[in-house]
Amino acid sequence: MPTFPETLRRRRKEVGMGEGRASQLLGLTTMGYYDLEAYEDEWRIVVPLYITMFACRLFDIDMLQFVTDQTGAVVAPNALARDVIKERRQTMGISADTFEDRCGYEPGFTSIVEAGGVILYPFEVTRTVCEVLGLDLKSFMRHGLLAPH
Repeated sequence: MPTFPETLRRRRKEVGMGEGRASQLLGLTTMGYYDLEAYEDEWRIVVPLYITMFACRLFDIDMLQFVTDQTGAVVAPNALARDVIKERRQTMGISADTFEDRCGYEPGFTSIVEAGGVILYPFEVTRTVCEVLGLDLKSFMRHGLLAPH
């Protein structure tokens, strides 16, 4: 199976778009876009999730094919990521401070992700949030982030 960078490069070339134009559309520097096509972990740990999501929409890529299975509580359709995170954290009785510690982030992280800001961080943060909250990663992505609301 091709990697995310390989698929991104192939799809960009299929639509006849140069790296410079792709970097402009995604709001990345030319080198930032180059890295996205060059390194397998770039989309996971460097680029904000909203940019990766937009790149997938722009080039008609199913992002979920690159997301590994991480089982847990399934997220229902028509869910908002911010609501799922907040409700799950509260249901589990996890304080904002404890949640931040378990995710490995500084104070304020909980308020950001519970306001819909999980997409401001790279994908790996979403994976970590789902792991801490015991959520099924693919259903969280499919219903909480990628589905039109």
